[in-house]
Amino acid sequence: MDSRLGVFPIIILAVLFLILGMLVAPKYIFDSGSNNKQLFVVGKADQKVVPDNVVVNINITNDALTASAALEANQKQFDVIKAYVDGLKDYNGIKLETASFSVNPKYDWDANLQKSIQNGYTADHSLRFSVDDFNSKGKLLVDSVTEFVKNKSVSISNLTFDVSDSLKDKIKKLLITDAMKDSWSKAKAIGDAGFFVLDPKPTKINLNYTDYTPYPMYYEKYSAMAQDSVAGAANNSIAPEEVNLSVTIDTTYTYN
Repeated sequence: MDSRLGVFPIIILAVLFLILGMLVAPKYIFDSGSNNKQLFVVGKADQKVVPDNVVVNINITNDALTASAALEANQKQFDVIKAYVDGLKDYNGIKLETASFSVNPKYDWDANLQKSIQNGYTADHSLRFSVDDFNSKGKLLVDSVTEFVKNKSVSISNLTFDVSDSLKDKIKKLLITDAMKDSWSKAKAIGDAGFFVLDPKPTKINLNYTDYTPYPMYYEKYSAMAQDSVAGAANNSIAPEEVNLSVTIDTTYTYN
C-alpha cells in the first residue's frame, strides 16, 4: 500500500480543523488599508469666575384718577432717575434703557356691586440699568440702587449678574489650552501603560463649552434696607457669587 494514500486523510482533517477554528474564533480583524488604531480621550478644564456685569430692573408705578395725571407723576420719577444716571458720565459702560411702558385703567373690586369698577389709571415704566465691569467702579452699584429706591413709587424687582462676552472669551481660551493638556496627559498615560506609541497630533477634536444661565438676585432685602436707611445701604456690599465655566474636548489619537 502506497504510504502517500494515508497522508490525504490527515491533510483533509487538518483543513477541516482550520476552517472550523476560523469560524468559532473571536474576530479581531482590522482594516487592511490602515495600520493605525484609535484612542478616544476626553480632556477637561474648569474655572470659577466672578461675574463682571450687572443689570438692575427698575419699576416706576404711579396711580392717579386720570391717565394724564398718572403719566405726569411717572415722568417726574423717571426724570429724577435719568438725571442721576446722566450725572454718572465719568463712568464708562453705564446704560439706562426703557424695557416697557404703559398707561392702563385701574380696576378695583366693589363688594356691594359685586363687580370690578374703574378707579383711575396706572402708569408703569420698566427700566434696565446696566453696569459693565461694575467691580472696578467701587460702590457705584450700591449707591445707585440706594438712590433709585428713595421714592416709594420706585421699586427694584431684581438684579442679574452676568459674565461679559470679553471675559468669557478670555477664560475660554485658557480653558481650551488646559483641556488639551489634560487630554494629552491622559492619552500618554494610557499609551505608556499599554506599551504603544501615540501620535501626539490628534486626528479629531470636538470642543464643548459649558456656559451658565445668568441668575437673578431678588432685591427685596436691599430695597427695604435702602428705604429705611440710605447710609445703611451704602455701607453694605452687593456682590455676586462665583460661577463655573468649563470646557471639555473629545480627542482622537492614533497609534500603530
